[in-house]
Amino acid sequence: MGLAKCWLVRVRVFGVTEREFDQSPFTLNRSRRRSRPSVASAANSSTSSRDAAAATVVATVEQFNAVSFRVISTVLMEPDAKSSSRAKVVARWVDVAQELRVLKNFSSLKAIVSGLQSNPVSISKA
Repeated sequence: MGLAKCWLVRVRVFGVTEREFDQSPFTLNRSRRRSRPSVASAANSSTSSRDAAAATVVATVEQFNAVSFRVISTVLMEPDAKSSSRAKVVARWVDVAQELRVLKNFSSLKAIVSGLQSNPVSISKA
């Protein structure tokens, strides 16, 4: 994700409600859950469906990493930020995570928690 895109993400993150936040990058989880083949059917199917299952896993991992990176980059966006402004950003992510929990979007919830628990965020002067 480029730097310009990070700035756009930061503006969008704090310009929407928690429920609206579930609409774009996080709805991918729900569509993947519906289309994901079961383990038993994947084991008994042809190679092409195994490749499709592998592609689904890759897409899920990429989405998880993108969300985690988004959390980290918004918290650490301004290196000279004061503790109070960083705390507001972290509090906003916690609000988003709580709403994702209510919506039962656990993959994105875990991605946000992982981003908040990452080493760069942990060692920042927040």
